[in-house]
Amino acid sequence: MRRVARHAKGRSLVDVPRQPEKAPEASRSGRKYLLWAPRARLPYAGTRRSRIGSALPRPRMPRHDPKARERRFQRDLSADQHLYELDVGEDDDGRRLDAYLTSRLSWRSRDQIRQCIQDGDVSVQPAKDQKGALLPRLRPSFRLRTGQRVSVRLRPSAVGVEEQGLEALRSGTAADDEVPEIGVEVLHDDAALLAVAKPAATSLYPSRRHAGRSLIELVHARHARRSDPGPPPSPCHRLDRDTTGVVVFARSLAARAFVGEQFERRTVGKTYLALVRGTPISDDGVIDAPLGPHPASAVQLKQGVRTDEGGKPARTAWRVLRRAREHALLELRPETGRQHQLRVHLAELGHPILGDVLYLGGDEMFLRSLEEPLNASDFARLGRETLALHAWRLSLVHPSGGEAIEIEASPPADLMP
Repeated sequence: MRRVARHAKGRSLVDVPRQPEKAPEASRSGRKYLLWAPRARLPYAGTRRSRIGSALPRPRMPRHDPKARERRFQRDLSADQHLYELDVGEDDDGRRLDAYLTSRLSWRSRDQIRQCIQDGDVSVQPAKDQKGALLPRLRPSFRLRTGQRVSVRLRPSAVGVEEQGLEALRSGTAADDEVPEIGVEVLHDDAALLAVAKPAATSLYPSRRHAGRSLIELVHARHARRSDPGPPPSPCHRLDRDTTGVVVFARSLAARAFVGEQFERRTVGKTYLALVRGTPISDDGVIDAPLGPHPASAVQLKQGVRTDEGGKPARTAWRVLRRAREHALLELRPETGRQHQLRVHLAELGHPILGDVLYLGGDEMFLRSLEEPLNASDFARLGRETLALHAWRLSLVHPSGGEAIEIEASPPADLMP
């Protein structure tokens, strides 16, 4: 008796004698699989893997975090927690769980939200997949369905006003002396967008390293105090902690998606001001140098010019506005949005930005600044105590009406040479 081995599409490959004996068993990671191996060597062996002569496909097992259980037991359950219950609407049907919570709890980063999900602080009722089967454990990639309720337990962070202040403001139980001061300048405010001027040494999101008031906390506290309708504004883009200037927030998911698409298509006009060391020979120019992680730096986030496959295209146009004896004020127009693009490009040009601890001070100074404050000699080497980079103007198409708008933030007084 002979058997014809057939391809998945039904095409005959080769006649193979049927094996009368019992198929042997093989074990992989403690699991048994039935194997069937022909006696004769197949003519296509070694050229294309066939299902004949190989083990059955190994079932995909869910990824397991060995430290997740340990973290759950190490949590301080006596600490105050804040419960947020969110109902999934039609607009969020099919959306990932981590993306949904990041948009609703926008003062928490996506990594923090994912950590909460992995720690078991997030629950969904009913927790069923698309086929209606109950899930033993939630994952960040879980797809939500209309009508489900998401419950999130968050512990107060070390930055102060985050959930505690916002909850008190929303409920109206906060006393006047408990309401945080709103030290942020509003540049543009309407039903769709809110633009503010980010101060120096202010993180966009809460951070344990930089304990204090983040920009998003200030904006959310302002939103709660004014009792504005709708969800709290969410940022449409990012600025480095030490960079000052325009930051645009969206008041709805539709507005955020509309503005975010403009950033992805690189149709947003961005103009920066930078005070650099030295004076360029020419009055203007274009820096076209691909960027990527620095291959020889001890600082993980440091970027550098890469001509190999690790570099991504980056292009910056610059123009001299003012010249001084030892410094120059430049107008910068980045055509791409790579990490640290302006700082790396100007350092490559030979005119690093004043106050740049990483690209002017070097790896040693940057790593030391994480452990202890910089001294007077360090600031003398940097030329100033803060980074001299300012997001001056931002032009985009407004979500309502489709008209072009330009938002400008006045530069700090010490930025002018």
